[in-house]
Amino acid sequence: MVKVITGASATTNTGIAATATGYVSAFARAAMAQARVLPLVMECGTLSSAEMQRRVVDDNWLHLYGKLESERGQRIKTDLVHGFIPQDDSWQQICLATSPSVPRKIMVPAPHLSTVAGRHHHGASSASP
Repeated sequence: MVKVITGASATTNTGIAATATGYVSAFARAAMAQARVLPLVMECGTLSSAEMQRRVVDDNWLHLYGKLESERGQRIKTDLVHGFIPQDDSWQQICLATSPSVPRKIMVPAPHLSTVAGRHHHGASSASP
């Protein structure tokens, strides 16, 4: 993995704020130890990669060196939230309307992948692909 510079002199292996404060998926696994947890992030597309990277790097700096309650800290958090969740009603409606179908689609094996190690999954035909 490549080292990512997240501040004036700080480096991490991930380049994300989780290095400073912890992963949400780790919390979910610990909180629901008896459950099978599949962390899933769905990107609906917002700003350019360069702009989102700038906002995440700024957030990393805030976690490592800044003060959340400061004016700059609040601006960084607001910019990050608006990068992931634009204040655009039509964008939000599209995401809300289409997002629930994605997990259902990815959890169903494609017909041509339904035979694994000689076993057939539910709904698979016995014909060769």
